Amino acid sequence: MQTEKQDPVNYYVGIDVGTASVRAALVDQFGTIVAHADQPIQIWEPQPDHYEQSSDDIWAACCTVTKKVIQQVEVAWIRGLGFDATCSLVVVDKQFQPLAVNYEGKTPRDLQSALSQNELPKGTA
Repeated sequence: MQTEKQDPVNYYVGIDVGTASVRAALVDQFGTIVAHADQPIQIWEPQPDHYEQSSDDIWAACCTVTKKVIQQVEVAWIRGLGFDATCSLVVVDKQFQPLAVNYEGKTPRDLQSALSQNELPKGTA
């Protein structure tokens, strides 16, 4: 990626939180994708057309893919970080702790998603 005799290259990290996975890419200042990674995220369907996820699971996936794509470059060369995420609702209490969004009260399922069948990974629904 970078040799000692070259001028430092600037890098940018893009993170996309999708329906079934989190993806990240490391892009250099010339627009070249230098590294990419993806990590699946869990989806629960406790009843038809009602989908739940865990914000903790999603955040852990964000951390995992980011660490994977930046492992070959100096952190000082990273100049920006961008996020994109699907439309979802994370429910928290007054202390910003996750609240369950299901009848069973099961945590960490604190995120409710509006998904269509064609957005789900094969074998989920």
